[in-house]
Amino acid sequence: MAEPTVTYVTSYINIYERVYGNRDIEWRTRHFRNLMLANINIYAFISPEYEEILLEMTKGYPNVILKTIDFKSMEIYKDAMELPQGTWELPRNRNVEKDTAEYILLMHAKTEFIHRVIEENPWNTGHFAWIDFNIAYIFKEMEKTKEYLYVQSKRHFLEKCIIIPGCWGKLPADDVARAYDDIHWRFCGGFILGDKESLVHFYRMYRQLFHQFLKESRRLVWEVNFWAWLEAKHDWAPLWFLADHNDSMVQFTADYYSRSLLDTGKATFHEYEYPKIDTYYPTSASYLFHDGKDWLNTRYVNYWLYPNGCYLFHNSERIIENKNILSELDPETMIPLSYYEMNEKIELEKHPKAYSHGIEDVRLYSINGKVKFVASTLGYSPSGRIRIMNGDYDLYTHECKNGVVIEPPYDTYCEKNWVPISRKNTDKDTDTGLEEELFIYKWMPIEIGRINRETNTLEIIERYEIRTPLFHRVRGSAPFIETADGMLGVVHLSEEYAPRHYYHMMVLLEKDSYRPLKYSRTFTFRTLGVEFCIGMRILGNKYIFWISRHDRDAMMVQVDMAEIPLIFDFKMN
Repeated sequence: MAEPTVTYVTSYINIYERVYGNRDIEWRTRHFRNLMLANINIYAFISPEYEEILLEMTKGYPNVILKTIDFKSMEIYKDAMELPQGTWELPRNRNVEKDTAEYILLMHAKTEFIHRVIEENPWNTGHFAWIDFNIAYIFKEMEKTKEYLYVQSKRHFLEKCIIIPGCWGKLPADDVARAYDDIHWRFCGGFILGDKESLVHFYRMYRQLFHQFLKESRRLVWEVNFWAWLEAKHDWAPLWFLADHNDSMVQFTADYYSRSLLDTGKATFHEYEYPKIDTYYPTSASYLFHDGKDWLNTRYVNYWLYPNGCYLFHNSERIIENKNILSELDPETMIPLSYYEMNEKIELEKHPKAYSHGIEDVRLYSINGKVKFVASTLGYSPSGRIRIMNGDYDLYTHECKNGVVIEPPYDTYCEKNWVPISRKNTDKDTDTGLEEELFIYKWMPIEIGRINRETNTLEIIERYEIRTPLFHRVRGSAPFIETADGMLGVVHLSEEYAPRHYYHMMVLLEKDSYRPLKYSRTFTFRTLGVEFCIGMRILGNKYIFWISRHDRDAMMVQVDMAEIPLIFDFKMN
């Protein structure tokens, strides 16, 4: 199991003479227990009077370190309290019972708490996060968010970053006074994550500018208001993301934690000398080992995808036209030895008004000695919706034939990314000695289907309920490969940018049952953007991937398997 990459910092400090509202020690520790059970490494600063109960509570939890502290000895407290009387006053519009000077200063102490833990660094991590002691009370999906935090604690984040959630737009530099007397939710306050250097810089900004703010505003405001002022007036530029006071506060874009294989310097990239076809560009490729040979199907498309997500078509009707090229590969170098255009011998009605013609994103697979394919199609779909076609792929006559459009198990508009799998029939009464042809249909829950050949419909026969982070967005991707540990494959997910950003993960499934076992961190091959991968193989101790970028720029990627370790276990409901 991978070592943690993030240390979480929090505090439980006694600042009230009496319990505020219903938030007594039982309430606060009950919610803190959920953080403990997330199995993340937590360094908690506490008041001496809480030491006995928290020591008992955390007994047997090596992921929690407690540190007693006198809050009034902290720098941020003394910085404000030692100023001449009348330098500042509390905001006019506040909860008088809750928003005392001590409470507000405790909110400002977050950077100082983090700085102290950075100096000690008990778990030797490169990143640190502030997390409120009782933040779990705002979580709506407790078990999912606990698992998200656990996975988050082992991710590889950007080398330099401060990541922070917020609700509102940036405070205007010429109107900062609006944050003097009213709470300003540019930032949520309950969660911050960053690297050591950036967080130390943030702490030093406090030491340099907090006095200035108090004298300028003449207000001791909430920490989130001060952060908004820093951003507006002093070019503090954290990585802000939109969130609310709920589970979204600790969940953010995979851009911040998806490592590029290019940046590791340990992957090699090779572009093939594909044949030129006028107005067409090579893109995604599907790999197959069959009959002792290595084969590759490469899709060609007739459009150019710009970095901003716009399309340039080479026909006035803006119709996507697809071609497929078959190559036999050199077994040692994986370089194509030949290129043959595949002919579509599909005896189905074509729909010329469809915006995409032919078959696209072909995935090859071999079952019972026969090569077959699944692909998306709109041009052959009688319903006018994108559907999956299943058919035969002839390596020697260079034909895609006997294609059948398969209806999905649910009423959907678009079908893509069915992953072909197979397993031996273990039923003694029905065993024919043939492999069973199945497809992974979706990933949350994981659903596996079989084609009913009488109705040409995919019927779900197995389902695994999981609560694993991100898998509600996972799709595809390449056919799985049998290894000693199970069936291993690559999947992808995306987020909506212009254009989309794609991320990838390795997934291990149990042989035959295809029960989910393990998965890797997310990664990109080269850069954030449209990266697609539907072809992979394992050669020795290396992964080989065939990728496309922006639906063009096809290339082969090789990287040691050790660079993408399977470090997470699937969590089942």
